[in-house]
Amino acid sequence: MIKLAYVQMVADFFHYGHLKLLEMAKQYTGYLIVGLLSDDAAQEQRGKIIEDYSEREAVIKQLKCVDEIIKQESQQPDESIKKVLEITPDAKIYLFHGDDWEKIPGADFVKSIGGEVVTLPYYKRLGKDKISISYVKGDADPLISTKAKTLENLKPLLKKSKIEDMVRFNVFAWQNRSNRILDYLDSLFEQSKLVVRSSALSEDSYEESKAGHYSSVLNVQNNKEEVSKAIQKVIGSMGSDIKNEILIQRQTTDIKISGVVFTRKVETDAPYYVINYDASGSTDSITSGRADKKIEIIKSIGPEDQCPNMWWRLVKAIREIEVLVPDLPLDIEFAITQRNDIVIFQVRPLAVNKVSIELDKEIFSTVNNLKFLLEKGNIYSDMAFWNPSEIIGTLPNRLDYSLYKYIIMDGYWNEAIASLGYTEIRKAPLMKIFGGKPYVDLKLSFTALLPQDLQQELKHKLVQFYFNKISKSPELHDKIEFCIVHNCYNFTTEKSFDDMKEIFSEKEISDIISSLKNINKKIFTDYVYWMEDADISKQVMKQNRECVLRDVDQQSIESLVLSIEKLLNDCIDYGTIAFSRLARMAFIGNSILKSMVEKKMITKDMYDSFMKSISVVKLGGHLRPGTYDITSQRYDKSKINTEKIDAKKDSVVFPDITLKDFPIGKDKLLDFIKKAMEGREEVKFEFTKNLSDALELIANLGKLTGYTRDDMSNLDLDLIFWAKGKDSNRIKELWDVVINQRKQEKTIHEKLSLPPLIFSENDFKIIPSYIAEPNYITQKHIEGEVSNDLKDIKDKIVVIKNADPGYDWIFNEGIKGLITCYGGVASHMSIRCAEFGLPAAIGCGIELYEQIKKSKSIKLDCKGRSIEVIG
Repeated sequence: MIKLAYVQMVADFFHYGHLKLLEMAKQYTGYLIVGLLSDDAAQEQRGKIIEDYSEREAVIKQLKCVDEIIKQESQQPDESIKKVLEITPDAKIYLFHGDDWEKIPGADFVKSIGGEVVTLPYYKRLGKDKISISYVKGDADPLISTKAKTLENLKPLLKKSKIEDMVRFNVFAWQNRSNRILDYLDSLFEQSKLVVRSSALSEDSYEESKAGHYSSVLNVQNNKEEVSKAIQKVIGSMGSDIKNEILIQRQTTDIKISGVVFTRKVETDAPYYVINYDASGSTDSITSGRADKKIEIIKSIGPEDQCPNMWWRLVKAIREIEVLVPDLPLDIEFAITQRNDIVIFQVRPLAVNKVSIELDKEIFSTVNNLKFLLEKGNIYSDMAFWNPSEIIGTLPNRLDYSLYKYIIMDGYWNEAIASLGYTEIRKAPLMKIFGGKPYVDLKLSFTALLPQDLQQELKHKLVQFYFNKISKSPELHDKIEFCIVHNCYNFTTEKSFDDMKEIFSEKEISDIISSLKNINKKIFTDYVYWMEDADISKQVMKQNRECVLRDVDQQSIESLVLSIEKLLNDCIDYGTIAFSRLARMAFIGNSILKSMVEKKMITKDMYDSFMKSISVVKLGGHLRPGTYDITSQRYDKSKINTEKIDAKKDSVVFPDITLKDFPIGKDKLLDFIKKAMEGREEVKFEFTKNLSDALELIANLGKLTGYTRDDMSNLDLDLIFWAKGKDSNRIKELWDVVINQRKQEKTIHEKLSLPPLIFSENDFKIIPSYIAEPNYITQKHIEGEVSNDLKDIKDKIVVIKNADPGYDWIFNEGIKGLITCYGGVASHMSIRCAEFGLPAAIGCGIELYEQIKKSKSIKLDCKGRSIEVIG
């Protein structure tokens, strides 16, 4: 009778235990068949695998003891064994397996066909129990231990990455056998440069991490004198405990990328590989904290996703380590060489909260579904035209988003500027939400900023050109009106067309310039009318608001809802449209001023003096930090000082200027710019009163129906308007469901990593960071302590996330400077800082903002356009 041995296996991270099992099975029968589980079957069994089928098969094929490999499509081997018996029906099947399984897959079937099940002792030294969390935390000789011991343990196990040759010894050994150690290092490493590092007992333990706390010495010449000095320096940094270890390795060369991977987001415990890296070719940027680039990759990333090869290789290397140390978040230092080899420098536990696999699955599912919301070929930005990140934040409450959408972004944003000669887009929502984060539609933005009188074909061509431009320079997406789209005529406009001459004909460029001049001409002709119209709108809005607040019945659901609706509709009719029109004029005026500086028609000092002459209206008790946020307290309900402090005005003297191609004189131009900027702020001030009072009425509606402000923040306006004419029981039936659902959604959304720009569905899974160029205000240079909690801000450089008018009170507190994460050159805070001559960096972007927020002090050089963290 023919004897056939059958061994089913995943063989992901093939080790000595696997080999002994196969060799014994072969010896027992003389013919060995391996049923190698397919990727689907392996993932169903393990949950996660590192190597795909072809990689695992390639390893098994190299084994002399294996005669045949069958792809096993299920966790049960029954069908695979049946195929074997079709070829050799007289064979007796011996199913071999380790004795660690209580119920062996296929055992019953093999016995039913007259075969036998043979169990062999499980090889525990590298088995799953050996590398479980309990093992890692000390139930046996630990895989994760001190820095040096961990690397020593991992070195023979890693296939997707490597660990440089190494020597470790403790302080006691160095004190007693230093000459022998130096001789050994000399013979082992020969002429290589070395890295001498600490491996203290207190370093990188489960209780604490002292990453970067002790010295590391790089590029040490391998001679006894230099090595000895480096060792003494490292020992001096660790202290005198004789059990502390020193780790010496060959210095990695030809480094392309170096950095640190967290296998979880520290802030949220979310399932992302967070890679902070430096592309300078250095390794000391890791421990010194100078890795200035970041990419986040969702942990469900697969070979079907378009992950760049370099990062995909790193992910597979990290996953290999995660299999060895399952369920333990890790902090891994690495380098990628010019040959794309992955080198591991350190593996240590990462302190995060308890990980929820179920929550991970919900996050993966949410991210997968985001792609269905995309319009193919479009681009979305969180900081472009009408910048939602600045106004309502990156993860606004549902009510904040709904209010901003209703009042401005559903279509009214375009109605006003279309009246100035720009392209009309009928009722096109400019804002879209992905995973709780608001984005601006760039196709609509680019189109809406084009002159109306351009030919349609030329408009399409321009939009595509701007798409290509933003794709090449994504860091400019918060400056599309200044750096991407030609949307007004100024003194540098014609020069700015140089990069278009290879794509656009002379006639096309001439037509564009002519259309831009027409817009200027229309605005300069009509601006007095539009400003008078804005003044009338403010008065009507104020009168209507006073009537609404006087007549509202605070105990009537219907009266409250009707009053909310009236206040918000007046916001649109008398606020949004007037504000949008003046904001566009103010932008054009600022653009002209900046072009005059660039052309050296005026100096930067003259520009600053002019901006300082702008008067912004006083603070109001209706304001709140977070203009659209119902959960934020109004000034008049807090201890905020709303008394206005007038900025000292500079006298502005401009030279005589010939305004060629401008249908307006110098004095009238300056009058236009000043009135547009001041008028914009005045309309906004009145507009925010309506909005603020509407929010208070919504809060009162919640109180009347049994809901807190936080509860109400989870509702859309449509649901609030729907309550009109309904009794409180019916309202509660629907609102309870929606509020609970939204709170659950927010739990997921808070953990998502989403990019500042979305080009394709791949950007939901691979999230790069873009280093934004802040908008620097004034030419001053300051140095000072940082305040990011708004509690003690006098003589401090204040750091806040949004350039929101609700933070105006800080100007009363004697601050030294201001830095914001979000905000543009024409934002409220930019104008306020210019008015006070306050050095500021508005809109520095999330990466720089996070660094500054954690620092103790900084240097802010507005003239040199730089921010330096000094503590």
